[in-house]
Amino acid sequence: MNKPKDIKINIREMTLNDINVIKKIEYETYKKKDEPIDFYNEIKNHFSQYVIAEIIDIKKEITNIIGFAGIWIFQGETHIAQIAVAKKWQRKNIGNQLLKHCTALAKEYGAQHIVLEVHEKNITSNKFFSANNFIEIKKKKNYYKNKDGTYSDAIIMKKILFKR
Repeated sequence: MNKPKDIKINIREMTLNDINVIKKIEYETYKKKDEPIDFYNEIKNHFSQYVIAEIIDIKKEITNIIGFAGIWIFQGETHIAQIAVAKKWQRKNIGNQLLKHCTALAKEYGAQHIVLEVHEKNITSNKFFSANNFIEIKKKKNYYKNKDGTYSDAIIMKKILFKR
């Protein structure tokens, strides 16, 4: 992404003060989702870690949240719960920065691999994770309930961080 030198992207831990903006990004990105994330509980949960991407305009002294990511930490494994970037900022490397940050956190926690699930029809996300060395390991039948009452499969993907 070409950006002026007075603009900086920062990744930091999500706080309770960020929740209203994050909910707007979640809705904008996942309109089809039945259940919104309970960010308040996710922030308080010691098994999860949520971060936000913010753009900082140094000249104007303005900061705007443009994306977020959440991981769940288990013994030896990290699960990517969600990565979302505001529509205006998609395809500008923000998702990659959030994923790299989550990968670094997973390594810090000693995870041997990262797993996630992606809706079978979400081609963009499937390509994004494949390009970042995630491989499809299986499918979960009827994992997602669609708004019309039908069900769709989830593709389970995995990235190896450390081999035993």
